Amino acid sequence: MILITKILALFMLVTLNTPLIAADETTIDWSSAKEIKSLIKLKLEPQNGEVTYGPNFAFSDKLISDKFSEVYLSRIVDPEDEEHYVLFITTLHNEKNWRAYNQAARKNGDALSIVTISRTEDVTNNDKIYKHEERLAIKMGFIEFADSSSIGLDLIISGNKTDNIKIPSSYFLAMLQTM
Repeated sequence: MILITKILALFMLVTLNTPLIAADETTIDWSSAKEIKSLIKLKLEPQNGEVTYGPNFAFSDKLISDKFSEVYLSRIVDPEDEEHYVLFITTLHNEKNWRAYNQAARKNGDALSIVTISRTEDVTNNDKIYKHEERLAIKMGFIEFADSSSIGLDLIISGNKTDNIKIPSSYFLAMLQTM
């Protein structure tokens, strides 16, 4: 329960900072760890500890941005000095039903822990009205995080709909370089 509370607090922190970096994320070279690293933010939070979060990967590709409004990777070093890696995903859509994602796995079949943070109806984003907003958190272990820095992350999330998100190794490498 404490981890879920920390994830929720972190998600709020990341969401509040989105407008500050959105303009730069639309023009970034996502294959360049150096460019990605320049957009990574580090914050010290009294309750959450050290929080590092990457830029919004949803801006990387039209196919991704059509399905997801936010895709962020965060690294949390809590006050007890434990590290957590969380991928935050937000989807805005006008489909009849919720997507209700409840499974996450790497393409090689390794399952990842997924939590639905919130589901909200009738949301306005950038002057557009959406029927559904779903916010997710996917916890990654250090092994998955480190592997992704060399091979990238080919993530499959599923529920009432199945989607694939491919995040290049440069994104994870840039996060590793900020440690």
